[in-house]
Amino acid sequence: FFFEPMALVRRARCLALDALLRCRPDQVRTFHFANGYRAYGIGGPGLLRHRPVQCRRVFSVAAGAGLAGAGPLGGAAGAERDEQGGEEQTIYTVKGPKQQVVIWMFVCGLLVFSIIIVGGLTRLTESGLSITEWKPVAGMWPPTSAREWRQEYQKYVDSPEFKKQRDPETFTMDDFRIIYYWEWGHRQLGRLIGVSFALPWLYFTARGYIPGKLQPRMVGLLALIGLQGTIGWFMVASGLDSQNFEDGSRVRVSHLRLTLHLMGAFTLYSAFVWTAMSMMRPAVLPQITELIAARPYLRPVAKTTLGWTLFTAASGGLVAGLGAGAVDNKRAP
Repeated sequence: FFFEPMALVRRARCLALDALLRCRPDQVRTFHFANGYRAYGIGGPGLLRHRPVQCRRVFSVAAGAGLAGAGPLGGAAGAERDEQGGEEQTIYTVKGPKQQVVIWMFVCGLLVFSIIIVGGLTRLTESGLSITEWKPVAGMWPPTSAREWRQEYQKYVDSPEFKKQRDPETFTMDDFRIIYYWEWGHRQLGRLIGVSFALPWLYFTARGYIPGKLQPRMVGLLALIGLQGTIGWFMVASGLDSQNFEDGSRVRVSHLRLTLHLMGAFTLYSAFVWTAMSMMRPAVLPQITELIAARPYLRPVAKTTLGWTLFTAASGGLVAGLGAGAVDNKRAP
């Protein structure tokens, strides 16, 4: 809420702006009070159907001021006495699950960021080709018996990577278990991302927490998660085909498929963070508008930085996939 009497406008401005940061323009409503106060806030019988964000803010009002019209806010109101100034502070709380959806989006983004790190470590440990089959459901459980471990080990022995780059005399079952668990953990984290997105999405949709205009984006995110898993196997399959290495080249996955898989992960991470931030974007934030107007170079600089960041990430995938970093490793950069 944003109370406008001149005696309170400076103190209320920061609090009101902070409260409105997470609200969309269509969620802001004007309330008129009997004592001449005017407030901008979220709530009301109609707006509550849109599940506004939960916010809890304290605003100072003159002692004894009546706030007729607090009822339509659909929240709770209470009064506290300011010991120093003797002012009455009215606390309004409008509860809503929008904050839960924002947290869920950030958690999914954090999981995607984690799988990027794990994927990099999986490649550094040369573990990506240790699992030679793609079993989205049955592969959830690792081998549990000695017989199952021998079967998985034999499949890896028959792969091009083992034949060309492993020494049967020194590469033991214990070594195989290490790289197997790296790749299994990488895939398991991918499954966790899928479940962590799909189940809460169904719950929030059933409860009406997600606005209808965001549902197409949610469908796109779910499709991108599934596509990432498919691209991951498409990448691994390129390193299991012995025909790709008949010329004696080192066994590795396709650098193009590797880069595609990496950029898909960055896209998914950005989409989660973007969705969360868009649900928190300010409805009223003139300071940012004035800042951009006063400094027109900020927008092109931001776009250029984003473009170079994506280019660097994509070129890094190509360099890693081709092993180009080891071409000349004697001279310092």
